[in-house]
Amino acid sequence: MAKIGLKCPVAAQITGYDSTTGAPTYENGFIIGKAVLAEKTIESNSNPLYGDDSIAENDSSFASGTIKLGVTDFGNDYADGLQVQAKILGNVVTSVTGGGYSIRRASGQSAPYLGFGFYKTKMHNGQRIYEATWLYKTQFKTPSDTTNTKGQSIEWQTPEIEGTVMVVEGFDSDTYEDTAVFTTEGAAKSWLFAKAKIMPEADRTQLNSKITEINELDPENYTSVSWAFLCLKLTEAQAASQKSYMSQTEANALYAGLQTAYVALKGRSAE
Repeated sequence: MAKIGLKCPVAAQITGYDSTTGAPTYENGFIIGKAVLAEKTIESNSNPLYGDDSIAENDSSFASGTIKLGVTDFGNDYADGLQVQAKILGNVVTSVTGGGYSIRRASGQSAPYLGFGFYKTKMHNGQRIYEATWLYKTQFKTPSDTTNTKGQSIEWQTPEIEGTVMVVEGFDSDTYEDTAVFTTEGAAKSWLFAKAKIMPEADRTQLNSKITEINELDPENYTSVSWAFLCLKLTEAQAASQKSYMSQTEANALYAGLQTAYVALKGRSAE
């Protein structure tokens, strides 16, 4: 089975454990970024018991695990990227003078326990399938950072972050991972979103249609004030439409803002 792709690294903070099953409960799931690599390593115990000069029993249970994740960058933009890092590592993000943002890291901060997942694209006997992985309990650590100067050709420098994979004690024989295989990419993504408690992805048809309609308008036909207000809403909607994930609530709010500004347009004759 040949692996040909990797997508959709997601995570969600563990907020508690089910009192009946012991399964973790999650809240506020999020997409980490666009995946470059996911390298999972699981170590098993090897503790043989010898009898009559041969191995009579052996303990091959889970011992430890690590996960390394590489992304093109965190989040959808620079501000979202800091928020994503803060969620992963337990940092604090604040706004600063000049319209920027600051992330503060301190020794007293502790990275939260997260559920973490992604899906891979594979080819099996000529059929494309999608294998999704969910690690029930992980904890990431602040990554090292190396930056190189630009030479004659561009060498892409992308972030990587490493974490520890843990079992959930008391949950179904100390579970640590689920893997599911699907024949469609949408099904794999929906399974991950359900695990991370991420709301279903929005239907953007109405929003995209309104963006197209507004882009076809001639600004010379409208007053500068009303057109400036529409442009503000249009810029906001266009930026958001580039995101890999959008909730239906966000899509509806962006459409409503565009529609309000569109209806408020005034022709030049009104000046």
